[in-house]
Amino acid sequence: MAEHLSERPAPALPTRADVERARSTIGSRLLRTPLLSSRTLGAQLKCELFQRTGSFKARGALNKLTSLTAEEKARGVIAISAGNHAQAVAYAAAAEGSSALVVMWQGASQQKIDATRGYGAVVDLEATTPA
Repeated sequence: MAEHLSERPAPALPTRADVERARSTIGSRLLRTPLLSSRTLGAQLKCELFQRTGSFKARGALNKLTSLTAEEKARGVIAISAGNHAQAVAYAAAAEGSSALVVMWQGASQQKIDATRGYGAVVDLEATTPA
């Protein structure tokens, strides 16, 4: 019988060591984006929109793809997303010499579809909804 999602243990939160390891693995391969201060919010904002894929998602996707074995990369990767994660996986797969199949649903932004394809992914638009 299939395992129900609620029966899975919660994933462990990343540790400082995980973040430092990711930085040493992918830090030189992505843009170092600026921090801008916002007086309105009283905070500094990380400008990840300057990443090649337009979001922070490239960091996680590239970090994951670099951890794959040569055999896993040869098999390719699959993602389900209609947005920034779709683009990030497509970009990371291309950067790691792997192929990517990205399932996006009908009604996804044409700009996101085009960008995902532009990074080299095969895009499947058969799904009618994200569920």
